[in-house]
Amino acid sequence: MCQPIARTAARLRALEEEQRTALAERERAAREAEALDEVQRQAEAQRGAAERLRMKLEITRDKLSSAREAAEQARAAAAVVESARAGYENYAAAARRLAELVDANFDTRRSIYQLPQWQVDMVETARASGASAKFAGSGGAIIGTYTDDAMFGRVRANLHAIGSRAVKPEITGPATAGR
Repeated sequence: MCQPIARTAARLRALEEEQRTALAERERAAREAEALDEVQRQAEAQRGAAERLRMKLEITRDKLSSAREAAEQARAAAAVVESARAGYENYAAAARRLAELVDANFDTRRSIYQLPQWQVDMVETARASGASAKFAGSGGAIIGTYTDDAMFGRVRANLHAIGSRAVKPEITGPATAGR
């Protein structure tokens, strides 16, 4: 009679430890998600600023009336383009970092838990298509990043081939939220 109680107590302690580990992983994932959201917000802001600057330069160039003004504007445009280039490089670096963090999150989870093969297959299929991928939670969904529509098309087709579905959410900014 004592042995079953001892096994039950040991199993209870093991389950409590698993629960603490899972909670810590969830909290770490939430912090990472917050950091990733901030990186994405910054990247979107930089992309929008670069596009506005490009359009402003185009309009300004059309309004120039003399060669001297054109030369002065060209110098100013070069500085803006350099700023936009730096912004794009920051955006590209942030996008790469985001993809690395997404992949690292899954790799960490995979090193801690024995995951069902069908779940691993979803992530590996997305990665094989060029995207980053990780679990969105414990419900069997994955999230990731891709660089262009062609890559998303490959992800969608390859996931479909293994019986999964890809969904591209439409993200809106704070100015359009709640409308």
